[in-house]
Amino acid sequence: MNTLLAIGVKFSEVSTGFYGNPKISRVIHVDASAGNLGKVVPADVCVHADAGVFLSKLLEKADALKRPANGQLVARIKRLKCDVAKAADAIPPTKCGIDPLHLIRTLRKHLPEDGLLFTDVTASEHLAAEHFPVHQPRTYFNPVDNQSMGWSLPAALGAQRAHPTRAVAALTGDGCLMMSLVELSTAARAGLPVKVFVLDDRAYHYMQMLQQPAYRRTTATHLAKLDYQSLAHGFGVGYLEATRPDQLDAVVKAAVCHAGPVLVRIATDYGDRKIRWIEAVRDRFTKELSATQKARFLARIAAREITNADKGSD
Repeated sequence: MNTLLAIGVKFSEVSTGFYGNPKISRVIHVDASAGNLGKVVPADVCVHADAGVFLSKLLEKADALKRPANGQLVARIKRLKCDVAKAADAIPPTKCGIDPLHLIRTLRKHLPEDGLLFTDVTASEHLAAEHFPVHQPRTYFNPVDNQSMGWSLPAALGAQRAHPTRAVAALTGDGCLMMSLVELSTAARAGLPVKVFVLDDRAYHYMQMLQQPAYRRTTATHLAKLDYQSLAHGFGVGYLEATRPDQLDAVVKAAVCHAGPVLVRIATDYGDRKIRWIEAVRDRFTKELSATQKARFLARIAAREITNADKGSD
């Protein structure tokens, strides 16, 4: 029987993979907000308490609650973590840009441990959530409740104002950046040295990953080519770019060390990069379809496969 102790969590859509988390035998839910208790995931025990107070009381009973040391379990966890790290470091070759996970790993290499990273509503937010190690509290900020696209830039500016001596970076997509691009002028005017990394693949890649498997085509997901260098100069901020993997390390290091605000364009190629959250959403959605809906989807997919094959043979 497995037991989950959930402290200060709401089991949001993002954190549960579109509410697709596996069934748990026993759930103990602790939250300062009574309205969150037992929602989404039914709880066997609900504790209405501040997380800090609860943990303090728990630690007072540590001797009675702790279980015997299990060396095999500790070794297994360590081995699994090493396997994940190796997989993350094994960046596959790309055709026309940089794998976004390569950027995330490089950001972790060059951002100080107390540096703040804000991710945006992009497919890469889920890669960062899995593969960006967090060394200090309140240094990693992820849009777990599906905040509006483009939120990372103004959020990073606010954080930089509050922490003027710390490194602050925003990781955003080209589509997201279009929602708040003019805030670069705020960075320049207020002298806020935020580092803005934009994943440029000229597409709403998030939407493409959801649309393509279901419809065998994408709709309204392509973006116009932008001259990011001219945009940066027009707003009065610095500019750097990396278009090949061998450039990435030096460019990220230079951006983090740059004295003022800087826009960094990363030519991005997702390739066949899988994202577990999107896979979970797709699986949950598919399971909830009725037999009639599944038949309609399969018929549509088959028809478009035939159409695409005919186009390819022309």
